[in-house]
Amino acid sequence: MQIEHLELAAIDASGAMASSTGLGILVRVRAQSGLTGLGEAPTDETSVLGSQTTVSDWLNRYGAEVVGAECGNINRLNQLLDGVDAGGKSGCPAARAAVEMAVYDLIGKARDCPLHVVLGGGYRDTLERVGQIGSDDEDVGGSASAMIEAGFAAIRLKIKDGSAQTVKRIQSVLDAVGHRPLVDIVAEQSLGNEARASMLVENLLTRQFWPNLGLVQPLHQLDLEGHRRLREKLPIPIVLEESITSPAAMSQVVRTGVADRIVLDIWRVGGLLNARRIANMCESAAIGVMVSGTCRSAVGRAAMGHLAVTVHGSCPVHFGSDQTEAMDPLGQGSGLGVDLKWD
Repeated sequence: MQIEHLELAAIDASGAMASSTGLGILVRVRAQSGLTGLGEAPTDETSVLGSQTTVSDWLNRYGAEVVGAECGNINRLNQLLDGVDAGGKSGCPAARAAVEMAVYDLIGKARDCPLHVVLGGGYRDTLERVGQIGSDDEDVGGSASAMIEAGFAAIRLKIKDGSAQTVKRIQSVLDAVGHRPLVDIVAEQSLGNEARASMLVENLLTRQFWPNLGLVQPLHQLDLEGHRRLREKLPIPIVLEESITSPAAMSQVVRTGVADRIVLDIWRVGGLLNARRIANMCESAAIGVMVSGTCRSAVGRAAMGHLAVTVHGSCPVHFGSDQTEAMDPLGQGSGLGVDLKWD
């Protein structure tokens, strides 16, 4: 079954189609049989590599390679995509992930089975969700309580630094939700050095120990040695997020023993095949995996859901910044399970 056409459409802030600029780009591939597959690439105008213009350009580059290719051989497809990238590094991981996602969706539809079956099969059929609290939220305790009441199983709290005010914000969340849900402090590489990261955690644990607390990416994404020392020193899990960019990067994390858990983003690692490779490494090394990503529509949410059920473990899934509505992330039917009226 050969791919004969690829087309793009922007997504606006509501998740609907947009004619020009938007928050993401939908990809549709069509096979000669008439079947179609969908993919999604989030965009970010604050980043040159993530801008809509750049992502669109790379989508067209990757698309030129897959048009005419046999879509049933995903390894051969990725070999073609490798030919677009220079020096073995993905030119635009989000764009590559979107094209590959659309082909996976097409394969699932051709086989008349859900995408997670194509990926190897699921360990679970239900998913718990993660809520996220921004670093500018003025009532973090109230927001955390509302998320738990809404059914979220875990909370990601973004921070800007390791100041006393930040400690108070984290304590407010912990006081509001207690020891039951997972609470991850998302530093986004902002703590600068090991001393600041250690001081933040020590100040938090002075009053009592919180077994549900985790620290996400406190140091620069390339500072694996610093994260390793923090993991040895601190009594809470060290979680890596921005450091997980590829299977090669994950192999370094496993080799150096720097993480208790990772955050796995389909678009950061360049696609579902790479994500599954990383998940396999984590399983062999007893490293937990939380699937996360900045998706803009049901297409991306479905891809994250199908990936998450193939991961051996019970970590909840972070579907985006404010996904509070009830949803079926796995959709209904074959492939992604998402029905889209492209016109």
